Amino acid sequence: MQVLSQALQRTGTMMTVAEKIKTYRLRKAWSQEQLAEVASLSVGTVQRTEKGQKPSLETLSAIASAFGVNHEVPVLTALCLSVHHSGD
Repeated sequence: MQVLSQALQRTGTMMTVAEKIKTYRLRKAWSQEQLAEVASLSVGTVQRTEKGQKPSLETLSAIASAFGVNHEVPVLTALCLSVHHSGD
């Protein structure tokens, strides 16, 4: 759980979903095009998501699966909660 907290926090503040996704992508040394291919998404969807556009649950699920975290419910839940409870 400590690793999750460190992944979701940055200098004491919660990261946005866009920041989380970009951080995971960069840790894998992937381009946006590579993430899009692995997640079976368009490059535009990845770009919009990283720019802060609210992604659908399907997009989040595809991205989580691409990162290999779909089985880690807390990670996907944290992503979903921060997307669907912010700005509602």
